[in-house]
Amino acid sequence: MYRLTVLLVAALVQGTLCNNSGANDMETIIIGGFGGGIGAEVITSTGICKGESSTPTIPLAEFSSNFGWSAALFTKGLSKGEILLCGGKTQTETKACHTLPLGAGSWKSDNCELDKQRVNHDMFTTFDGRVVVSGGYSDRVGWLSDIQIMDEFDPDCTVNCCSWTNVGTIDGKGVYSHCSLQYDDDHYVFIGGNTWDANGQYDIADVQIYNFRTGEWKRGKDLPIPRQGHGCIKTTHNGKEGILVAGGFCNGNPNHELCYQLRIDQTIFYDFAADTWEELEPLNYARDGMILQNIGGDIYAIGGENTGLAVVEIEKFVDGKWEMAERNLLDRVSSFAHVQVPSSTYGC
Repeated sequence: MYRLTVLLVAALVQGTLCNNSGANDMETIIIGGFGGGIGAEVITSTGICKGESSTPTIPLAEFSSNFGWSAALFTKGLSKGEILLCGGKTQTETKACHTLPLGAGSWKSDNCELDKQRVNHDMFTTFDGRVVVSGGYSDRVGWLSDIQIMDEFDPDCTVNCCSWTNVGTIDGKGVYSHCSLQYDDDHYVFIGGNTWDANGQYDIADVQIYNFRTGEWKRGKDLPIPRQGHGCIKTTHNGKEGILVAGGFCNGNPNHELCYQLRIDQTIFYDFAADTWEELEPLNYARDGMILQNIGGDIYAIGGENTGLAVVEIEKFVDGKWEMAERNLLDRVSSFAHVQVPSSTYGC
């Protein structure tokens, strides 16, 4: 019924774009996905290696729900962060979360779970180290619109180690394959995705801004092209703070006649204060199922699908343009989870 492609990206900023604070000392781990099984790759500012070769090594995720799962890092109140790897699907969706203490030699299973089964939901770590999950799809419910936050995690327990609290409902429609992030001390932002209503199933251009302090929603200016499977990240451009969006896939939107099996190379910047979009230089590869994140001060576009195959080529944003990076992904994988961790955690 639905199209799922969520790939990894590790990112840094250079040229006219500058990273938000804190990203210079981070690296990214990708886990599982089509073609990747239950393994992991570590992406640092200087190289890429498989989890089994990193220092310390990252154990195989010994479970099979690696289709459309998501990951995030929980750090609030912990001396060592805990990776959460949640949801996903084999034949049916799951609500299980598997946890891995940073640097540990084995995953823990069945000690934490989401409030409901989800596939192709989105997760991010808040500024204060909690984890937010939103949207997704479940055969039992359909397209999901709720936003849940995990406030506490007990790393020493074995059953019911985490609990989720509902903090809101995405204003508009239930979505999957959307992009979400915390923008500032007051706002979460939810961008694009795939939905369903009386018009059928289609990709949307929505920009939904949620003030989690007041519970109020504000609709931002729509994306120029509806999309799912795109990357988004908070950054600055020409001295303005906002959100960079790149790539994605558009299909079925009745208000956009070109939105038919359209794989997108467009790169755009959302000026948060002015509520405007600016088109920048496009990607070299139109790709969906990619993610943008900050590592070490540059922005890299990593992963995604181009012509039905996973893209191993990595692009780097330099002086306002995308150029091919000097390294590629090691495996041709798609639909995998990703999580950022401190760069001192794993080395290649």
